[in-house]
Amino acid sequence: MSDRHFDQLATRFAEKIYGGAKGAIRLAVLQADLT
Repeated sequence: MSDRHFDQLATRFAEKIYGGAKGAIRLAVLQADLT
C-alpha cells in the first residue's frame, strides 16, 4: 500500500534533511547511535 501524498513528501524530506554536508553528519551520528 502506498500513500501518494506522503511518498512525495518523504522523498523531499530525505533530500532536504540528508542531502547536504550537515545531513551526512546527521545520518552518521544517527547510525552510530543505533549500532
